[in-house]
Amino acid sequence: MSSLSPNQIQKLAAELKALNEAFDKSKPKKSWDWDKAALVKIWEKANPIRQHRWEEDLSPKINWLGKELNKEEHFYELSGRPKGVYGRFSKNAIWKGFWLQEQGKSWFHQQGFTAYRIPFAYTDTWDKQVLELGILIPHNLDRTRRIGSHVKFHGGGCTTGDCLFEPWFAEHILRHARANNIILLCPNYRLMPEANGAAILQDIDQFWDFYLNCPYLTEFFQEVGKVELDREQSLISGESAGVYCAVASWLRHSDKLSILALYLQYGMLAYYERVFPCDAPGFDEESYRASQVGEVLKLAPDELVYMGHPVKKEEVNKRAKELMDAVQKLEAVGQLPTCTGRAPPNGMLAAFTTSTSPPAWRECLQRGGTQTPDIINMLKEKKDPPKNFPPMFLYHGHDDPNCPIEKNSQALVDLCCELFPKHYIKNAKDPKIVLKTVTEIRAKDKDGKPELKKKVGHGFDYPLHEDWNPFIAEGIKFINSHWQAAQSAGS
Repeated sequence: MSSLSPNQIQKLAAELKALNEAFDKSKPKKSWDWDKAALVKIWEKANPIRQHRWEEDLSPKINWLGKELNKEEHFYELSGRPKGVYGRFSKNAIWKGFWLQEQGKSWFHQQGFTAYRIPFAYTDTWDKQVLELGILIPHNLDRTRRIGSHVKFHGGGCTTGDCLFEPWFAEHILRHARANNIILLCPNYRLMPEANGAAILQDIDQFWDFYLNCPYLTEFFQEVGKVELDREQSLISGESAGVYCAVASWLRHSDKLSILALYLQYGMLAYYERVFPCDAPGFDEESYRASQVGEVLKLAPDELVYMGHPVKKEEVNKRAKELMDAVQKLEAVGQLPTCTGRAPPNGMLAAFTTSTSPPAWRECLQRGGTQTPDIINMLKEKKDPPKNFPPMFLYHGHDDPNCPIEKNSQALVDLCCELFPKHYIKNAKDPKIVLKTVTEIRAKDKDGKPELKKKVGHGFDYPLHEDWNPFIAEGIKFINSHWQAAQSAGS
C-alpha cells in the first residue's frame, strides 16, 4: 500500500502541474515524438499520486468483491499458460529504451513467437501514460516472402484486458499466423471507468496513424531482423470489446486502410447491458424456480453470478453508484488515473457492475457529454458510407449471456446488409459477410481428447483447435481465400 498525506499529494500535484505546463508548451503534435526524458520526470511525480488514488479511492470501488477475486494468477492458473516477463532489448537511444522483449520460455515462446512491447503513443492526460503495442513475430518467419500483418484488438468489456494477456489469446490465431508468414500487432487502448468512449476511439485513431506513418515502427522492424512488413493489406480482428475497436477502425479509417478482412469473435457491438432474471421480458417466477432444480449453484431471480459468487441486484446498483461517484470525484480534482491496460480479473468486476446496473456502462462510455455511440448506432448515424467494404467473418456463442448474439453480431450483419446491399448479401453463393452461430464446441479434456460442450457462452475459443471445431476452420478458410486473392492481385 502507498498512502500519501494530503500535504504530500498537494506538493506533488503542484510540481507535476509545473512540469506539465512546461511540457505542453513545446510538445510535438505526434506523441511518439514527445521528449522521453521529460516524460520520465512527469512520471516520477505522477506515479505516487496515481498509485495512491488507485489503492485508496478507485480499486476498492472497482474490485469491491475483495482481493481474492482480483488475483492476476487466477486466469494463468486456469489456462496453464506461463506469464511473460519483459526486459529492455535496445538502449541505443532513450526512446528505444522503452522497447521491451519477452525473456525466457514463456507461453508465446512455446507457441513459436517472440513477443515485444513498444509504445505507439502517449495519452495527453495529466499522467501521460504509455499506450503499448504488443508485437508477435513467428520464429519461422520467412523474410524472403511477403510478410502479412494481422492487427488484433483485445477484449475485456472496455474495463480490463491487455494486448498480450496470454490466457485470453486464441491459439488458432497464432497457428494461422505461423502458417501464413504473418506478424501480429496488438494495440492497447484506454480502459473504463477511468476513460470514456471518446478516449478509446482516440487511441484507435492514434494506433492507425502510428501504423501507417510512424518511422519508428519501420525502424523497430529493421532492428529485430530486417523485417519488411506488408501494411498494404491488413487483417483486423477482435474478440468481445475488441470487436468494437475493430469495426470502429473500419468505420473511421476506411479512407486510409486497405482491410483484407474483419475477423470478429463474439463481438460487443451494442451497449453492454445485462439483465437480472427478474427483469427479463416475460419473467415467470415459477418457471424460473423450476429451471434451478438440479443446478449446483441455485440463484434467486434477483441474483447473477460473478466468478462463482452470487450477487444481488440491490448490491450491484449500490456499487455501481459508488464507482461512478468515485470516478467523478477524482476527475473533478484532476487526479483520475489513466489506465491503458490491466490483466484480468483486475478491472473485470467493473464491466459486470456497470453492465448489470444499466445505464452505468453506457454512462461510462459517454461520460463528459461525449455521446460516444456503440457500433450499431455508429453505423446507423454515419452520414457518409465507408470508402471500402471488407469481407467479414463473425462467430458468436448461441448462449452468450454477456453479449446476446441477436443484439450484437446478428444486428451488425443485418444492418450491413440493409445499408450496403450491393456489398453485403445474406446467404449469397460467395458471401462477403458470414455469421456462424456456435451451438457446440470441442475442447481438450484432461487426457487431451476432444470433449463436447453443448452450451456456448462468451469468450469460449481460447484453447480450441480448428480440426475439432468447424466454425474456426471455416473462418480460417474464409480469411485465406481473401488473403490469396489479395496476393494474386498484387503480384
